Amino acid sequence: MSESNQVARPTQSFVGTMTWVRKHPKLVLLEVLWRWIVGIPALVYSWHLVTHVMATTPWRETGIAELSINKLLTDPMAGSNVIASALLVAWPALKPELMVAVPIFVVAWVIVASMGRTLVLRAMDRAAMHARPLTLIVLNLLRAIAIVATVWVWWSVLSYVAKRTILEPSMAGGEPQVMVYVGAAIVLTIGLFMVWAIFGWVFGIAPLLAMLRNLGAWQSLRAALRLGKLRDRLIEINLVMGIVKIALLVLLMVFSATPLPFQSVATEDFLVKWTLGVSVLYFIASDYFHVTRLAAYLYLWKDEQIAK
Repeated sequence: MSESNQVARPTQSFVGTMTWVRKHPKLVLLEVLWRWIVGIPALVYSWHLVTHVMATTPWRETGIAELSINKLLTDPMAGSNVIASALLVAWPALKPELMVAVPIFVVAWVIVASMGRTLVLRAMDRAAMHARPLTLIVLNLLRAIAIVATVWVWWSVLSYVAKRTILEPSMAGGEPQVMVYVGAAIVLTIGLFMVWAIFGWVFGIAPLLAMLRNLGAWQSLRAALRLGKLRDRLIEINLVMGIVKIALLVLLMVFSATPLPFQSVATEDFLVKWTLGVSVLYFIASDYFHVTRLAAYLYLWKDEQIAK
């Protein structure tokens, strides 16, 4: 039996795809490896950057030093206000560093993601996949630009809302409208998340088409937009994955709050380690579903070819 048949046969449904991926842990391990190759240096740099900012800004005046995980979980509104104040103090020192670091990490992510995606897809179906690393670099660069633009919209809108609901009332001696700000942040975040879930499938299927059909970047994008009836099925999968990601975030928050009943005896060190452990599990689960989405795309495409 060919390797491509092994890919297509078990994925008769999305649950079947999940089961198939679970039986092929090598794919998830490759996904975790290439993502953490960039992720770990980014975390190390972030730690050094935070240390530098703490040494050069009057951040203690914001009260964030007294903000423990216990307090953040029991009074998230007050905690959000303290964090917002600390960010306003730290931003002048953060901005010049981020203006240099973010482009570097984006480029590193694009290159590593292209190599990593090539390895994962070829491991998924080596017989059908052509290695197109340069094509994937272009596609991932376009995807990164789209993500950066989305983040810029998110940040710009939230900054405007923060100015109108927190900064201006505080400067006028009034009460900050923290609930309005938090509500707007939640609605905006989920809204942009769902928009990306609806339209982001193009950047997900294009690398797959590039390797399946041995296409260039622009050819694979055109092919992704001309998939006919398959497009609706891809959008459906992407929406399902969007819901799954939201569910994972909810589970992350729920499990992070699990020690709350024991806050009288739990130490701060334990809470930090617990939160870090839950976060690592979240990222591994997220990587697993990234691979599941790729496998689902591959199955749908092959199913469409068989139907023709």
